[in-house]
Amino acid sequence: MDFSDTSHPEAQPLVLIADDEQDVAEVLERICVRAGFQVAVVGDGVAAIDAARTLTPDLLLLDIQMPYLDGWGVITRLREDETTRQLPIIVLTAQATKPQDAAHGIDLGADDYIVKPFNYHELLARMKAKIRARRLEESLQKRTQELEALLRLGYDLNRPVELRTLTANLLFYLATELRSGAALLCLVETADSPAFVLTYRAGDEQIHYADAAPVLLHLETAQSPMVLTAQSAQQVFQQALFIQAVAAPLSYNEAPIGYIAVAATEERNYNQHDVRFMSSISRQATLAIRNAQLHEELQGYASALEARVEARTAELTATQEQLIRSEKLASIGRLAREIAHEVNNPLQPIMVYLEDALEDLENGHSVTAEDLIVPLNEVKRLKRLVQRLQEFAKPDSGGMTQINLNNLISEVLTLTSRKLQKTNIELRSNLQQVPLVRANPDQIKQVLLNLTINAADAMENGGVLEVRLWHNSDYATFAVKDTGKGIPQENLRLIFEPFYTGKVDGAGIGLAVSHSIIEAHGGQIDVTSQVGVGTEFTVRLPLH
Repeated sequence: MDFSDTSHPEAQPLVLIADDEQDVAEVLERICVRAGFQVAVVGDGVAAIDAARTLTPDLLLLDIQMPYLDGWGVITRLREDETTRQLPIIVLTAQATKPQDAAHGIDLGADDYIVKPFNYHELLARMKAKIRARRLEESLQKRTQELEALLRLGYDLNRPVELRTLTANLLFYLATELRSGAALLCLVETADSPAFVLTYRAGDEQIHYADAAPVLLHLETAQSPMVLTAQSAQQVFQQALFIQAVAAPLSYNEAPIGYIAVAATEERNYNQHDVRFMSSISRQATLAIRNAQLHEELQGYASALEARVEARTAELTATQEQLIRSEKLASIGRLAREIAHEVNNPLQPIMVYLEDALEDLENGHSVTAEDLIVPLNEVKRLKRLVQRLQEFAKPDSGGMTQINLNNLISEVLTLTSRKLQKTNIELRSNLQQVPLVRANPDQIKQVLLNLTINAADAMENGGVLEVRLWHNSDYATFAVKDTGKGIPQENLRLIFEPFYTGKVDGAGIGLAVSHSIIEAHGGQIDVTSQVGVGTEFTVRLPLH
C-alpha cells in the first residue's frame, strides 16, 4: 500500500485498524476507504505498536481483546512513547460495556470510546472530528515552533553586527530551522558593493562563496516565496544532489535586494507551511540586511567625512597659525611705533635742555638746578612709561592674599572723592557684603583707580559715577558706571589694546594693564557703552 506524507492538511489521512476479528477489520477498512482514507490493518497489540511507530498514522481504531497485548496495554505503551504520544485513539469493543470501562480507557489515554455494534455514520463523524482536531493541534504546534524560531531569528538579526556576520548567522538559521541540506543567500549589486552569493551545507563549518550570475539568472523569476523543482534547485545551488528547494526574494521598497533559498537532499516535500515560514523569514532578513548595509554605508560616509574634517582642520590650523604670526608681526610693528612715539615725546625736551646746558658750560656759564628740572621730570616720565610696559608684559602675580573687596573699594573711593567733587561728579555706591577673594590688593586697587579715573575723565561737565559690588556662588563682581560721553561701538573692541586711547593726552596703557591683571587673577573684565549715555566696566573675580 502506498503511504504518502501526512504531515500537512492536503495529504490523505492514514487510519490504522488494530482488531483480531477479520470480519470486523474488513468492515472498518471498507468504511475508511469509502470515506477517502488510507488504511493499514494489524491483528494484535504488538503489531499495532510497531505500525503506529513506523507509519505515524492520523488515527488508530483499537480493539480491546487482542492476542499478545490487549488494547489497554497498547494505549499505555503508545502514550509512553514520544513519537506516538499525541496519536488519536478511538477504542472499539464489544466486551467493555460498563461506564467504568469507558472511564478506564479514557484515563489511560484513549480519545474516544465506541461500543460494538457501532453506527456507521457516528463512527465516521467521530473519526473525522479526531483527525481534524489532531491536524489542527499539529498545525498550531508547528506554527508555535515557527513563531519561536522567528523570535530567535529576530533577536539574532537585530544585534549590531557586520553584514557578513549577519548573513552567516542567517544561513546557519535557515539550514537548522528548515532541516535543509543547504542554505543560500544572494545579494544583488549596489552602488557600493558587487553582487555576491554565500552558501552553507549542513554539517559543514565553512561559508562558501559562489558566482552570483547564474544564481540571479534562476532566481529573478521568484517574485514571491515559492517551491523550486529539482532542476531549478540544482541550477541555483549548482549541485545535482538536491531534489527540491524553497526560495524567497528579499525586497525593500518593492525593489529586490537579494534572495534566500534552502534545498533538500532527500524526499522533503516542502509545503505551504515552509513557503509561509520562508516568507516570514525573508521579511525579517530584509530589514536586518538593509539596516546592516545602511550602517556600513554610514560608517563609510563617517570615515570619509572624518578624513575630510581632519584635512580641513589641518588646513585651517596652518592658516590660523599663519594669521597669528602675521598679526603678531603687525602688533609688534604697531607697538614699536607707539613706543617710539611715547619715548620721543619726552626725549625732545631732554635733548634741548641738555644741549643748552652743555653750551652754557662750554661758554663758561654756570648751569643751575632749574635748568635740570625739566629733563629730570621727562626722565621720570620715561621711567613711568617703562614701568607700565613691564606691568603690561608680565603682571606681578605675587602678593596674593585673601582680601576684603568691600574695604578695598571704599579706600579707593576715598582716595578719588576729592577729584570727583572738584569735577562736579556725584558718587553713588552700593556695596554688598561678599566673601573674601584671593587676589593681589595693590593690583586690584590699580584696576579700580584706573576705572574710576577714566570714568571721571569721561564726564568733563560732571555727572554720576556709580560703583556696585555683589556676588554669586562663583564670582565676586564689581562694576564702575559713568554718565559720560560713551565709546563708539566700533572702538569697544580696541579699548583693551595697548596704546589705544580716547583721551587727547592718554598713553593707552591703563586699560591694557588692567585687563592683564584681571586675567592673571582668573577673572574677566567686560565693557558696555552707548554714545551720549555712558560706559560701564564690569569685573568678575573667582571666589574659589
